[in-house]
Amino acid sequence: MRKFLLGLLVALSSLGASAKTVVIDFESLPSGSNFKDNFELSGFRFTTSCHYDVNNVDFNGTPLPDGNWLGFDSSGCNGAPKNPNYEGPTPSNSFDYLYITPIDGQSFDLISFTFAGVGGDELFVNGVRVNPMALWDTIEFNQIGITSILMWDSVGFPLGFDNLRLEVADATVPEPSALVLVVIALLLAGSRSRVKPGSAGWTSA
Repeated sequence: MRKFLLGLLVALSSLGASAKTVVIDFESLPSGSNFKDNFELSGFRFTTSCHYDVNNVDFNGTPLPDGNWLGFDSSGCNGAPKNPNYEGPTPSNSFDYLYITPIDGQSFDLISFTFAGVGGDELFVNGVRVNPMALWDTIEFNQIGITSILMWDSVGFPLGFDNLRLEVADATVPEPSALVLVVIALLLAGSRSRVKPGSAGWTSA
């Protein structure tokens, strides 16, 4: 039994934290344009330096079966923040910055999102240009263990995204360190239960 518990202890100590996938689709946001505030969804906080739009139609005005997507662009900003409560890095030039951070401050992985945009604009995600892409293409990422997402456009034409897919730590699964403590307690309890009366380390009441 003791050998089994020791083996379990070693195995648990080598485990990483469990993760879960979060998909943010913006369906709960009201549709409209030129919003100049911050909002929170699925454990993440969104703040934009200029404005954001929530659209449920494509660029031709056709309703979308997948519902809302989040748009942002630099038109009308000229580099000056229009959101009085903007919380991200200072924009350079005329870029509109969209800054996304986890509310709990923990690191996460950026997996993918569906791209929405028109030709002539440039979309950057954490410093990497991700387009030109076809409308509604899924863009895959390999950004692991990050603490924020910074997006910006360089021209001012409408662009945005939907179905932002992230991986975060699963708080419902005990951390390996907690499980290790349980195993240590079981080891100690097992050792004490095998001490016989009259042997060293045992006293009678």
